[in-house]
Amino acid sequence: MAPDLIAKYRQVMDATQPGKVDSLSLSQIKKYYDFLCSQVALAKNSGPNTLDQHLRRIEELRYAMNSKRHHLTQTLASVGIGLTVVSILVGLARCHADMPLATPTQPGTSAAPPTTLESPTEATETTQPTATEPTDSATDTPTEPPQTEESPPLSPTP
Repeated sequence: MAPDLIAKYRQVMDATQPGKVDSLSLSQIKKYYDFLCSQVALAKNSGPNTLDQHLRRIEELRYAMNSKRHHLTQTLASVGIGLTVVSILVGLARCHADMPLATPTQPGTSAAPPTTLESPTEATETTQPTATEPTDSATDTPTEPPQTEESPPLSPTP
């Protein structure tokens, strides 16, 4: 085996000790995991103790990767749920902000409808003549609509 490969193998085994794995990022763990999986033959040639330690280290790295992925998934789910709750609350607040609670009265006005005051002389001048008042028969007689030629009514069909 090449001495640089053995040196890298020892460096990876040292970097992936159980106390140090928790501080590694997911990409570093995956890089070390892939390297150790590719170097199983080197561990087999080094002896049974080394092979057992190598396989345990691969399992620890697999567990650390799954744990970090799970933690990342939980974090993203929590953020998603939080954003959903906030957007619902903002939507409800905007909906309720657009609805008036009560019809506001304008300042300086009363709630009663405005009334117009008419003098008694104006009221009699604008009203229509009543039945007791004499009317001019020439102007007030109803006129019939002009006669048009109509076709004879249709007979019902049996």
